[in-house]
Amino acid sequence: MLSEFVAKYGPLIIVSGTAIVVITTITLNNINHNAGIKIRSFDVIFQWSQDNSIQKIFSDIRSVIADDKHLRYDPEDLDTKNAFLALMNFYESIAIGVKRKALDDSIIKDWWQISFIRHFTIFHAYLHQYRCEHGLPRAFRNAEDLAQRWRYETIS
Repeated sequence: MLSEFVAKYGPLIIVSGTAIVVITTITLNNINHNAGIKIRSFDVIFQWSQDNSIQKIFSDIRSVIADDKHLRYDPEDLDTKNAFLALMNFYESIAIGVKRKALDDSIIKDWWQISFIRHFTIFHAYLHQYRCEHGLPRAFRNAEDLAQRWRYETIS
């Protein structure tokens, strides 16, 4: 009786058991991968908060803008241009990390959403003029797209 059962249902049990193992492995890998991204995101934020060069970028930005001031591109104003480029490169690296899922969108958004939106509002005309002047229509597009998406999502 047992041999008949094994002969009849053995392959099905093996296939089913294998499928369960595969599904469980995939699920655990996804959980571990997602947890790894969240941990990496916190690590990156912690490193940024300790990084003097990042602090300098924001100090330089504060010194070249006044609240709600919309800047115009002036190639002779190197202080503004250098602060702008440093900030945009920093934001572009964040946006690419989020886009490629190397950084967790929700964690990065909680940390940077207001700054992204504020700076892309302030530098909107400046960015457009910079792109035209240098023939770079896609410059900082990932960061701009992320700021636009976050603009229409609830601010945490």
